[in-house]
Amino acid sequence: MRRRVEQILAPLTQAMTPDRLRQIRALEALERMGTDDARRLLEELAAGAPAALRSREAKASLERLAR
Repeated sequence: MRRRVEQILAPLTQAMTPDRLRQIRALEALERMGTDDARRLLEELAAGAPAALRSREAKASLERLAR
């Protein structure tokens, strides 16, 4: 069971580099601020490459702010 859980989690832990974690935290901070400037920056970031993590996360932040 432990080996199976480690196999499942291995790709997730490898994908979370310090740089990616920093990007996600920065986007969370912008989302929590919720100011007009923060929203504009999130919109700029969301307009990036559709496959990019930063673009996807920024778009998700904007969707959460819209609710």
